Amino acid sequence: MTVIPSLKQNRSWTWFLLYILMGISPVSFAESDQEKLTILTHHYPPFSYLENGEPSGMATDILNLVLNEINYQNYEVIYLPWKRAFLSAESKKNTLLYPFSRSKERENKFHWLGSAGPRQISLFKLASSNKIAKYDGNSDSLKEHVIAGLRGAAYVKNLERQGFKKIIETDTPIHAIRLLNKGRVQFVVDDVGVFYHSIRLFNKQNHGHEIRFSDITKYADLTEETVRWFGFGAETDDKLVFKFKTAYEHLESQGKIKTVMLKYFPDI
Repeated sequence: MTVIPSLKQNRSWTWFLLYILMGISPVSFAESDQEKLTILTHHYPPFSYLENGEPSGMATDILNLVLNEINYQNYEVIYLPWKRAFLSAESKKNTLLYPFSRSKERENKFHWLGSAGPRQISLFKLASSNKIAKYDGNSDSLKEHVIAGLRGAAYVKNLERQGFKKIIETDTPIHAIRLLNKGRVQFVVDDVGVFYHSIRLFNKQNHGHEIRFSDITKYADLTEETVRWFGFGAETDDKLVFKFKTAYEHLESQGKIKTVMLKYFPDI
């Protein structure tokens, strides 16, 4: 039995039926039909950052796939401090914000497009460190090891609250990776995405002494995996939201979204 959502509950279906009746493809946009879209983001490698003055990063690559899928050209990308970007997306018409987390407080303030990448805090070790026993789920077994983590990070503070004493705080994620590579620590604690991006930066700075992804093992996840999101502000036109959602879901079904993520996060 096919179940069609109520048109009152899902306004996107209203636009879908209108497109079909009018003979318009729901996954293409004539330039004359394109309303101006303001894309708001913030500097947050490896998801979104400027490289040689150009928007870059995993989430940016995913968004470019969607824009190309529907040939959408009437947009501008603005980098703002996080709080300003968020407040602007909340209040202004036809805005898209990324990457950010989804919560109960934000649920009805945005039209949620799709995942802009994973968020997970994990422990990493060298693959060659065979003396470290397999993680049994008991964090007490980890307290005998030396762990490097970013100074002041919430996840480092959380380990300290749990009674971890052998923590070396570093000023940058790359410094933590350098300590791991030299054997001065047994683990690095970091966000998965930030960690792999930091390995790439480490390799750019250390030609001839690169670390391969296969040299590193994700030892244990300290938090459940959640996702960062793309979200349209509540004042964004429903037709625009539907076009983007249709394109995103089509790309996702073809595996193209995951292909982009795998370039940045090999453990996905």
